[in-house]
Amino acid sequence: MSTEIANTDWGTTFETAACNELGLEDVSDQGGEFRHVDAVSTSGELWSFKVARVRISDGDSSRRGRYWIPIEEIETCDQFAFGVYDDSGVLPGVITTLPVAAVRDRLPQFVESPRRDTELVSRPAWSRFVNPAEV
Repeated sequence: MSTEIANTDWGTTFETAACNELGLEDVSDQGGEFRHVDAVSTSGELWSFKVARVRISDGDSSRRGRYWIPIEEIETCDQFAFGVYDDSGVLPGVITTLPVAAVRDRLPQFVESPRRDTELVSRPAWSRFVNPAEV
């Protein structure tokens, strides 16, 4: 049995930490009108949370991890929170928050998604949103 934690579990850990730090209500499991939303602020802003692994191994080489950003989240959310994790967990205090317009400006192109639940996705390296010096 593998002892590695699933990406979804790291995301859940980051969501909890981000909600606590930013004073947001976690709605990630509610679906419906919140299908592409992870949290809501008291003023009604819709938030998306993204967390990526510091390094991903590709055979003999490695590269920075990447975020999975579906176009639906760009069209739905007002704010984004970005974090990074490694084998020890979500890196504490490493969080960048940006309004959706700033996120959109930093994204590479959208490409067709291999998943059925979204049509287009962008896969930027975490360093487009989080200062590598903080990691």
